[in-house]
Amino acid sequence: MKKPWYSRIEQDDLPEKMRDWPDLIGWDKTLALLDYMQGQDCYFPVIHHYFKPVWASEVRDKWKKHNVKELAREYGCTEREIRNITNDHEDQLDLFE
Repeated sequence: MKKPWYSRIEQDDLPEKMRDWPDLIGWDKTLALLDYMQGQDCYFPVIHHYFKPVWASEVRDKWKKHNVKELAREYGCTEREIRNITNDHEDQLDLFE
């Protein structure tokens, strides 16, 4: 619930780690989120790891055995992680052949 004094809050009044939120989601949504959370700690997972099954499927589709470095760069992960994803995929394929 928006309080009358919210209109006097400026971006510099926000904690430093939250100062870019208004630029990202808008001022009203920033205040609504802070009002909703009421001082609770909140962890935002790294989206890359949280949705790994989604992007790992794309990696498998794009994998050509020689493009590990490019895939790692494209998906923001390590070459080892790409190899693990594609090795798992190869093992799965071998089970059905």
